[in-house]
Amino acid sequence: MDCKLCEFHNDNLKRFSDHLRSVHKLSSEQYTIETDYSGTRPTCPVCGQPVRYVSFSFKKYCKDHARLAMVEGGKIGGQAEAWNKGETKETDPRIAAIASLMTGSANPFYGRKHTQETLRKISENKMLGTMSIEQRISERSSEFTLVTSCSQECKTVRKCHRGRTICFSTRNDNTRRFVKVDVSSHNMV
Repeated sequence: MDCKLCEFHNDNLKRFSDHLRSVHKLSSEQYTIETDYSGTRPTCPVCGQPVRYVSFSFKKYCKDHARLAMVEGGKIGGQAEAWNKGETKETDPRIAAIASLMTGSANPFYGRKHTQETLRKISENKMLGTMSIEQRISERSSEFTLVTSCSQECKTVRKCHRGRTICFSTRNDNTRRFVKVDVSSHNMV
């Protein structure tokens, strides 16, 4: 960072602040007001209250109106295209470099395998809860046939949720559908 009052230069902000205090007898906040804001401390455009100083700059809004800054950031954020969209390791050397750092013996998991306990935990985390299944059924009920008992069409009852009546089923033609089964009358082995 270059001092606008003399020819001092230092990229370390702590050392730059020390320079301002010892040579110019200014705090970093006073220096910023004098050099960047023409000697006038910035205020909130909504209420006129002083805004917070943070590391050689001032916030745009006061604490009470900080949510407006978040709204502005939300309008801008997410609209920029990702730097690597449409790129592959064949077309972009940066992606190729990242890929080479994680390939083969350079990969931290190279030569290792998940334990059975870890695989079980991963599997459990991927399973949908009862509420999620019921919500998906209600949202997509037009795509599936609901029946009241597990008929001979069912090859396998894959998952039943803690005494509830929701199960997955596969028909003979291998198309998926949801089947509503009364668990108390259905023998699950």
